[in-house]
Formats: sequence, C-alpha cells, structure tokens
Amino acid sequence: MSTKGERYYTYHDDQKILQGIASGEEKALEAAIDRYQPAMIIEAFHLLQDLQEAEDIIQEIFIRIWENRDAFSKKGYSSIGPYLLRATRNKCLDKIAHNKITNKRKAFFSQNLSPSHQYDPSEIKELRALLHSAIESLPPKTRNSFKKLYEEELSQKEIARQEDLSLQTVKNTISNALRILREKLKPFR
Repeated sequence: MSTKGERYYTYHDDQKILQGIASGEEKALEAAIDRYQPAMIIEAFHLLQDLQEAEDIIQEIFIRIWENRDAFSKKGYSSIGPYLLRATRNKCLDKIAHNKITNKRKAFFSQNLSPSHQYDPSEIKELRALLHSAIESLPPKTRNSFKKLYEEELSQKEIARQEDLSLQTVKNTISNALRILREKLKPFR
C-alpha cells in the first residue's frame, strides 16, 4: 500500500498526475485527491453551505474523471488543478440551480394545491391512473425528457447535457409534453 509521501514522490506535478490517470494508475488519482480535495471542499462548502453536499460533489467529480479517464486524457489539459476547481464551481452552481427549481416546485404545489376541494380516494386513484396513462402516451423522447424533469428533478440544462441536445430543444420538448398533457387532462380541470 502506498503512502501519501510515495504518491507525491511519483506524482510530484500535474503533468505526472495527468499521465498517471490516463494510464489508469490509481495512485495518480489518489495524488490528485490528496493535493486538490481540500481546496475543492472549501470552494464547494463556500458555495453550498452544506459539508455533506460539498463532499458528495467532490467525490462525484473524481469518480467521473476516473470513469472517463480516456476521454479526459484526450482533452489535453496541462494542469489538473484549475480544471478540478472549475468543475467544482460548475457542479455547485448546477446544484444550487437544481435546488432552487426544486424549492420553487415545492412552494408552488404547497400554495396551489391546498385542498379547496376534497377528493375521495377513488377520485385520486382515477386521476393518478389518468395522469400515468397520459404520460405514457407521450412520444418516447418527449416522455423521457418529461420524466427526467418532473420525476428525476433534473434541470432542463442537465437534460440537454445528458441527451446531447440543445437547451432550446429540451425546452420545446417539455413545452410540447405539457401542452399534450393539458389537452388530455382538460376534462378534469
């Protein structure tokens, strides 16, 4: 088992770390973690004000680098430190945006769905079945984007990145899905 000192001796600069990661050497990744994780956690905590979320984001960044090391090594970075700090900042900003969207949705539903009309359990069951059926009847790509937005709570930007689509395409797809669902559920408004 290597010690921290051995990792620094072998991977004393960013070029060595990058070469080691590209070659699949776990010690190189460990050296990057030893060297940059403290600064990354400070940056993430400063933005998120939540140590657990900060640590989770940092772990996710290192996992993604390791799992995609072939593609990462082809990007031609000369230094890994600035990349890691930029990735930390970007992931934190994505998380903040995601949290804002989630909080807005929760606030909207808590304000707008106060029980002015009491539904009996059979009505609720019927509405759920109709909604599920309406969602499942959407075209596959539209349904996929809709579910990612409303069930997985991803932002439209995250969906665009995952699906390799433009943000405008995702917005149009979601808008189309909502239009279709409103039309199908019109009798129950």
